[in-house]
Amino acid sequence: MHGAPSVSYPVARCRFALAVAALLWALGAGALAAWARQSAVAPSLLAAAVGVWAAAGALAAVSWLRSPAGELRWTGSEWTFRGVPAGAPEVAVDLQRWLLVRLAGGGRHAWLWLERGQGADWDALRRAVYSRASAKVPPGPVASP
Repeated sequence: MHGAPSVSYPVARCRFALAVAALLWALGAGALAAWARQSAVAPSLLAAAVGVWAAAGALAAVSWLRSPAGELRWTGSEWTFRGVPAGAPEVAVDLQRWLLVRLAGGGRHAWLWLERGQGADWDALRRAVYSRASAKVPPGPVASP
């Protein structure tokens, strides 16, 4: 069995991750509202809880805005992200249309949400993520003159 052929895939901010964070933030607002209505909460305690809820939303928004973007590339023997060698992606979550992967290399790590539709080579990227590197690299497509 041959390893996966070379592939390049653009990585951008993932709308799915933003939607999940927004849903969780909205659920938190609902929980706060239900708690405030159904119990005699001291105003200072409620204010502190709302502050924590707002800070969590702000942190999630900043995290999404600062999410890494660039090009994830598999050469057939090495992974690179933004042109810098990276370790093999470790899949944390696979939802078929979205992959949450962790890149660890060079003493640093990054979490990337990969989303179908950001590039044309989604199936090739999935094959490369799940394949193991081999010493024998299959040839890539040859351009015709």
